[in-house]
Amino acid sequence: MNVPWTHAGLPTISLPVGSAANSLPLGLQCVGRFQRDEYLLAWAAGLAEVLGMV
Repeated sequence: MNVPWTHAGLPTISLPVGSAANSLPLGLQCVGRFQRDEYLLAWAAGLAEVLGMV
């Protein structure tokens, strides 16, 4: 579901955050401001660390 954001020129990243009760994967989609790709990546790396994904 990143396509609408990408077409708008906004950076996106999806992070896996676990599994639902039925074992299907859950993800968190993060969208950054226009031309702030590096900021989004740095923020997502910190978020991944807090969520215990690294």
